[in-house]
This record gives sequence, structure tokens and C-alpha cells, in this order.
Amino acid sequence: MDIPLGQGVPLQGAIGVLFLHPPHISDTFTQQLTQALLNGGRSVSTPFLSSDGKSWDDFTEENWQKWLTAIENALVDLSTRCENIFLAGVAGAGSLALRIAQKHGEKIDGIVLLDPSLPDRDRKRRKIQKDLDDEMYFIDQPLLLIYSDSIRGDANADADSISEAVSSPLIREVALEDPFSELSLVAGEMDTFIGEVVHGFWNQDIAGDDSELINAEFEAIVSGLSLDESSPSNYLDDLDRPDPEEHFIAPDPDLAPIANRNRRNAVFAMIVGPIYAIAAAFADFNPFGIEPWPGIVAGIGGVAYFFYSLQDDEPEDDGAIL
Repeated sequence: MDIPLGQGVPLQGAIGVLFLHPPHISDTFTQQLTQALLNGGRSVSTPFLSSDGKSWDDFTEENWQKWLTAIENALVDLSTRCENIFLAGVAGAGSLALRIAQKHGEKIDGIVLLDPSLPDRDRKRRKIQKDLDDEMYFIDQPLLLIYSDSIRGDANADADSISEAVSSPLIREVALEDPFSELSLVAGEMDTFIGEVVHGFWNQDIAGDDSELINAEFEAIVSGLSLDESSPSNYLDDLDRPDPEEHFIAPDPDLAPIANRNRRNAVFAMIVGPIYAIAAAFADFNPFGIEPWPGIVAGIGGVAYFFYSLQDDEPEDDGAIL
């Protein structure tokens, strides 16, 4: 049957697809893909994009805002009827799908882009292009990219740019000879992608990939260990065996004699000087008639010379001497 594009379609199930397509894409292809989604039990909404958007020359700021408003109204209506919502954008309408995902990401479960194209970097579309580029990392929904493999053109380059810029946990890329002539393959990829996202299968795929990587790393580590006691030695024995170049030498408990004579005299003065000063002050011991001063001078002089002589034993550098 012919589906009245732009006027809404009957809602079939709890999974909704907001299908965006520019007017220059064949109505036959759009209707057939919409019908395939309906046959799969999906609810499909195709908001009308004015017929003047035949190329990027018509993607002016005024038209861009008008299209976004129409899509946002369709999104509000679809979200009141469906539990899960997916965005699907064809060619230049893929940029509109990306912008809607940036602004209303909490309502979107996944994104499908078919031969997507981004705005040219010229004066008329500078703000459109800047908004998309600056907030591309906001897109964190699973993403399906389907593009033409036979023509390595702007669509392929834009698909690469999108996959590198978004923060999607799952990005699946499908290259077909000509997506617009392989409707059954496109519909099958979309249906599989939507089912995996809704049922969480892609989460299991990511967890499985991580577990396989962890197991491979663990096996690589364990393979280097040998716990066979019949072998002469193993890795654990090597850990217990002391390194002959690293051994501890116990210090000598006896104090080594001071070889320098002047330093010995300084130590003697540090000990005897305070004893003489204490005896002269409290025991009437005053052989020189000047009470404790000889002992005080001897003690201070011994300490000063002893620390001064330590400088000769230290290397000449900028470090502190303790």
C-alpha cells in the first residue's frame, strides 16, 4: 500500500521509529522501508520535511530550524505512545537525526543513519555545522551506520567522522554496494539492530568481548609460571632465592676509635670541660682562681672544633650536613 509520508502512519507496537528523509530521496524507497518496519511490528512516524530541501543549498538556518521543530513535535507525539524510540536518518536528514539526539538524548534509545551527510562548511551553514560538531560527543546511544561501499565519496567520509566523534558504546558499520537498491538488507540490519538494543544483547556482546580479553591476559601471565615440583626450579623458587649481589652486612657493635688526634682532643674537651665547670661551681674546686670559666670555654671550643672537623669528611656538594 502507499503510505502517506509526512502525515503519520498507524502505530503498530511499543517500539517507535522516527524516520527522517529528505524529499530528494525516492518516495518509493522511503515507502518500502517504512512498510518493512511496520511489517516488523514497529511504529513509524515520518514527519514532513518541506520539499525545498533537495540539496545542501536549501539547508539554510531558517529551513533547519523549521525542520527541527517539525521533528521535535513528532518526537513528543511518538514518545507518548511508545516505550522505545529510535531515530533513522537518510542522507542529509541524518544530520537532523544527530541534532535531535544531541538535544533530546534522554528520549532516544538508538540511531540509524543511512548514507549520512554533514553540512558543508560555508557561510550559510556555519552555525548548523558548528552546533553539530561542538556537541557530537553528547550522542551516547547505540549507532548503526549503513553506507555505500562502491562510492568512496562524502557520505563515507562523513560516516567516518561521525563514528569518531560520538560517544556511542556500540557503533555498527555496514557497507553495502548500493543501500538504496538493497532494501531487504537495509531493513534486516535495522530490525536486528533495534531488537538487540531493546533486549540488551549488545550489552552482553560488549561484556563478552571484555571477558575474553581479560581471560587472554590472565592466561598469558599464568603461562609464564611453573608450579611443577619435579622440575629443578620454578618461578616461585627464584623469588625465594637471595640475590648474591644484594646482601645485608651487620654493623660492628663496638665503636671504632677516632683516628684523628685533634678530633680526639675535641671530644675530650667536650667531656672534661662541663665536668670541670660543674665541680668549680658546686664543690669549691678552683685551681685557676677563675671558677668555672676554663671548663665552659673548653666545652664550647671542643664542640665547635668537632663539628668543624666533620666538614672534611663530607663530599663537596649543595647538600646539608647533619
